[in-house]
Amino acid sequence: MMLREEEKEEVVVVCRPLDQSDIIRDSSREANEKGVIDNKANQLTSENVSKNGDHREEEGERIKSNPSKWDGHLTEDNRRTELLLNVRQRRCSEFPGVPAGQGSDLETERKRRKEQMQRMKHDDDDDDDEDGVDLTTADAKMVCDVVSRMEDTEPYSAELLSSMMRLWSDSGLQECFSRAREYQLNDSAQYYLDSLDRIGATDYQPTEQDILRTRVKTTGIVETHFTFKNLHFRLFDVGGQRSERKKWIHCFEDVTAIIFCVALSGYDQVLHEDETTNRMHESLKLFDSICNNKWFDDTSIILFLNKKDIFESKITKSPLSICFPEYSGPDTYEDGIAHIKSQYESKNKSTKKDVYSHVTCATDTNNIQFVFDAVTDVIIANNLRGCGLY
Repeated sequence: MMLREEEKEEVVVVCRPLDQSDIIRDSSREANEKGVIDNKANQLTSENVSKNGDHREEEGERIKSNPSKWDGHLTEDNRRTELLLNVRQRRCSEFPGVPAGQGSDLETERKRRKEQMQRMKHDDDDDDDEDGVDLTTADAKMVCDVVSRMEDTEPYSAELLSSMMRLWSDSGLQECFSRAREYQLNDSAQYYLDSLDRIGATDYQPTEQDILRTRVKTTGIVETHFTFKNLHFRLFDVGGQRSERKKWIHCFEDVTAIIFCVALSGYDQVLHEDETTNRMHESLKLFDSICNNKWFDDTSIILFLNKKDIFESKITKSPLSICFPEYSGPDTYEDGIAHIKSQYESKNKSTKKDVYSHVTCATDTNNIQFVFDAVTDVIIANNLRGCGLY
């Protein structure tokens, strides 16, 4: 009799010389492990051995009542079959009376099982290649490496361009992009990613739209001079972020007009600097403070409700009630614009000052041409009124 205790387990496996009738000859690859456990337990409990009978009976009941510990070794199908084959082969080689062909049959079964597992692994690898899993991972790593280096002037290599195009066409990435409002993603991202093949060309030259859709954060005060309809304009572009306002709010006591730009697309987004504050709520507060500020009592306010194209595509998927919980109207382009416009115009507490509102798309040159015509007329009229000529 030989006793062997398995490592890191409490199960004791008891082996003894068996006669030929006791040997399990079933060499089928799908062994019933519960049957093996029960047979082993029954053999142990039924043995009447004077010296170790009590121990065997106790151990047999232990295995039978708690097969989960034994089963812990057999969680995977290939390990389970391998263990059974090892036990059978050991019995055939160590114990007398075993037919000579039994060991070779078991070896054949072992080889057949090994070949089957190799075929399954090969099929899995083929599936990975077909689904593009490994390829997508490699593409993502290449793009992330470039982004992490922040080398935005690095020329597109053919490999990088191909990786970006494959990633952009991936269904999982598209699903992620559909929730772009949660990731502070630039509104122009889709435009540029849809044009990767053109932008990545060796002879690429930026178009007018490519330039108009770029974005650079305004820091401080940027002054621009230009002439339109024989009028000389001095345009002061100021940063709208919270940290920028204290730099300019008091500087424009004698300006002719203020153009206040609102991103309509921001109604379902939060601030970069404060992810608990809705962008449009913050914009309304800023408009209120400017429109009713003592420095701008006699200044015309021109309201640009910008990015109407993005708002039109968003409103059907993202309800306006995200920004205005009290809104119960339909989520349509016209109704949404009307409600937002009324929210801004209602902030004007002055009876002697009008707010001139325009719905705009800054990347639509024809629309901006029309809007600037209207703005110019407003500025000229206000100047004439100030001189008593209007």
